[in-house]
Amino acid sequence: KNGNETIVIETNETSENSENKVFSGMDWIAKQQLASTNAKQALKLIELDISNTFPDLKLFQIGCPLYENIRDLLITFLQFQPDINYGIDSAAIAGILVLDNMDLFSAFKCFVNLMNREYFLAFLRLEINEVNQRMVYFNRVLKNSLSALAEHFEKIHFNLNEIVLEWIRLIFSKSLSFELCCRVFDQYLFEGDPFIFKFAIGLLKYFEPQLLSKNAEDCLNLLSNLKRVEIVEETLFEIASS
Repeated sequence: KNGNETIVIETNETSENSENKVFSGMDWIAKQQLASTNAKQALKLIELDISNTFPDLKLFQIGCPLYENIRDLLITFLQFQPDINYGIDSAAIAGILVLDNMDLFSAFKCFVNLMNREYFLAFLRLEINEVNQRMVYFNRVLKNSLSALAEHFEKIHFNLNEIVLEWIRLIFSKSLSFELCCRVFDQYLFEGDPFIFKFAIGLLKYFEPQLLSKNAEDCLNLLSNLKRVEIVEETLFEIASS
């Protein structure tokens, strides 16, 4: 199966170097390894992820209107493709699909096809070298596009990798407001994988004036809590598109 191919679901219905150290201690890797070897643990992680999926909307948690839908989608994915396994924190992506005015089976097909893209497979299969290459590419683009900001991060010893990794691994679905996530997701489906990196640079450029005056701790607080920050959506997308 090639990672660029679309998965066809048959149905009766119609419709090793030093760079590896950068990621060796990341929580998502430990969880992903556990989920890939222990089905019961994977189910527990799915329940935990669902409980943290856009909690302000009160749609996906136990007892809420779409809890069974998102749970069924994710558990069915585990059964459908056990070779790929459940991607930690992927409930947020599933939640966007479930809410996207489509029936559950259509949402499931979209989720399966997304998770089988080479872009996501690298994360799901813990292909660390591939993930590192993406981070090296991002940092190169950052230095070329926002040299002053990149120099500032180096000066204050601020490591951006973990934050950016969560952005690009989950298409910002855990980092931005639901409304903004939906627009980012739609644009990603339209433009493809390069948009994720372009938008990440745009997001940093949007906050560059603030970041240039902050120390490492304050940069971390800002970029880790973007849901609490007022963002002018049109301005952000104009910057990301420029």
